[in-house]
Amino acid sequence: MFCESCGHPLNPSDKFCTGCGAPVSRPDSVTTVMQRNDGQETIVAEGESLINGVSESSLSDDHEATDATPADTSDDGDGTDAQPERINTVGDDMNGTNGPDDVDDRNNDDNQNGARRRRLRIAVGIVAAVVVMILVVVAAVMVVPRLFGGTGGTDSVSDRNVVYYGSSKATKVRPSTTIVLYGDDGEPLDKYDVTVMDESGEVTTTHVTDGEFTPAEVGAEPGDTYSVIARDPDGTVLDVPDLDIVEQQKNPDDGDNKNDEIHDELVVKPETDEDNDSNDSAGPNKNDVQTSNARRTAYALFYDKIQELQDQYGEGQTVDGPRADEQWAEGLSFVRLLDFNEDGIEELVVAHCPQGLTIDYNTPGYMDTFMGEFNVEVYQFNSDTSTLDQVYAGPTCFTNGGLIFVNIRADHNGGYAISGVDNKPISDDADTAVFTENQYVLASAEDGTLKSVTLSTETIGMYTQNAEQRYYIDGKAVDEQQFNEQQDKLGLTDPTAYELHSTLYNPGFTEDEYSCQKTLDDTKTTVEQILQGMMHGFDDGTVDSANVNRTKDSEAWKQAYIDRINQEANDSAHGTSGTYMLIDIDGNDIPEVYTRWSSEAEGGDVYSYAQGKVIEQSIDRSGFSYIEGQSLFMNYGGVMGNYFNLVYSIENGRFVEVANGQYVEENNNGNWSYRYYWDGKEVSESEYADTLNDVYDTSQAVDPLENATFNASTFTYTGNGIYDLNGIISAIRSY
Repeated sequence: MFCESCGHPLNPSDKFCTGCGAPVSRPDSVTTVMQRNDGQETIVAEGESLINGVSESSLSDDHEATDATPADTSDDGDGTDAQPERINTVGDDMNGTNGPDDVDDRNNDDNQNGARRRRLRIAVGIVAAVVVMILVVVAAVMVVPRLFGGTGGTDSVSDRNVVYYGSSKATKVRPSTTIVLYGDDGEPLDKYDVTVMDESGEVTTTHVTDGEFTPAEVGAEPGDTYSVIARDPDGTVLDVPDLDIVEQQKNPDDGDNKNDEIHDELVVKPETDEDNDSNDSAGPNKNDVQTSNARRTAYALFYDKIQELQDQYGEGQTVDGPRADEQWAEGLSFVRLLDFNEDGIEELVVAHCPQGLTIDYNTPGYMDTFMGEFNVEVYQFNSDTSTLDQVYAGPTCFTNGGLIFVNIRADHNGGYAISGVDNKPISDDADTAVFTENQYVLASAEDGTLKSVTLSTETIGMYTQNAEQRYYIDGKAVDEQQFNEQQDKLGLTDPTAYELHSTLYNPGFTEDEYSCQKTLDDTKTTVEQILQGMMHGFDDGTVDSANVNRTKDSEAWKQAYIDRINQEANDSAHGTSGTYMLIDIDGNDIPEVYTRWSSEAEGGDVYSYAQGKVIEQSIDRSGFSYIEGQSLFMNYGGVMGNYFNLVYSIENGRFVEVANGQYVEENNNGNWSYRYYWDGKEVSESEYADTLNDVYDTSQAVDPLENATFNASTFTYTGNGIYDLNGIISAIRSY
């Protein structure tokens, strides 16, 4: 501390300068007298501390704190400041203390203290800067990767693990492990639905709103492995690897078992092309298919719709009516998947009625009221919006015997058609009685789109000789020819087009094929098919041979065939009288099954295994041949002068009619001849034969019964490769 007037050194307790007598100025703040390291006292302002025995204000008073180079220093040319010349100093001894001759040299002592203080402040600043930089780096390692989608060096961070969508390897996690999902854009997802299915098939869906979840929060418990999917805000299904839930604690020092370490956080990300190294040992556990295809997304939406309808109408169940053997199915009783327009993604067909339905036999028109409670709906997946569109809503069908059923027909364009009928009551006045029948139809148009049409007939004076009939298409009046042409286009006049008959109301028939319980059993099978497709995806025919062999080796197809054959033998009038063969129509490792029943009129069936299920095509009048390995077969035959050739192929997991020929016998004044038609257009006999051979080379066709022996007592065939019921089951098991 120095005098402001003459610069003479001052003691902390001096009130006047001992050199010039000027009063010593003091700071306005509260001061405190503190002991310095050298035993002398100094005055420290409030809030200050001593640095090496000198107050902070003294540092500021004696030496201005600045980063600039002092005026009396020079740059020695290498970018550093040269050491300034020391003024009024003497050499230091070896111990770093002043010599005895310098004890009273206060100016020299203060200059040395000032130099030490400058060095101290520089050192403190450097240390503080280093500490700040370390904190910034640590924060960046911990925070920035999470914000920008990185992993922060996943391989070196034991509390995080990254896996990829579509991985075939289950990942071990604890119930408390935090799981974070990333979208295809590389950013963490915030809101999404997670669906888990345990090994018993129980499904739980949870809506995530904060970007992460734990297995415990979605119902996963230790000791079980769960199949997992997620659906992002766009509805796309994300194939999350299976989760193996364990109670094991993590062990960061487990050495060679590092891959089995249980992590605090699991990150699931789409795999980039750069990450997918075919030479990488982890390659088999990775999959370029980051998200599922559209069909899998459709199945997820189908499952949602089923849950919604079950909540609204209840699950399907049978109800016994008051009359003998009377029964109906209530709730969501009918669920089917059918590809109406053959685009590779099925449509969802459902039928339902409210629970608690009753029949009041004392009320006029009670059956019309009762039938009106059964409704059919069809939903189609919209790939542009990842939503379901309702493309059909209509009534069921019925027979004169009183059956109520869902009527699915084969479409002439190769897909399916559905139809339903309702009637308006007839008045009591015979002269003016009006009977109206509306037929609601959903079928595929020529361009592949689904078209819903309403065909109506109105009969005026129904019970009179001069009854008048009017025709309407979608409410517009048309003539009879236009009406019939529209029916033909929709395939409604084809007597062989019958596909599916599922009973919803049985007035008392005891045959198994009219059982409402069979309808419910088929529904249960379809719902399970939807669930499995949603959770595990599909074998869509594009897999490699290894996948095909895995499907074969899994033997799922064997049990599926056996179950279907036993069901047909137990449920139908055919009983055990069938003739069975294993044939190869499509050329893959899984054979087809051909069944011929005991009489020509009963026909037969062709079974094939595709997309995890048995598909089948009925064979009319028993005539059958196939071209091995080309996915083509033909049904032919006829009766009473009306004959046909129907050619089918196996495409995208279903049977498709690819050609339809017909020839009809005519008697022109005793001259018998045939008229030939191909796909409804009349052609000559030679044109008919040429066209048939163009689509189906009859020279390559195989007749499986050509060299067989017919047993007239049992109405069955015997021979090499021909089996009875027990034989075909044994042949399938040993295949």
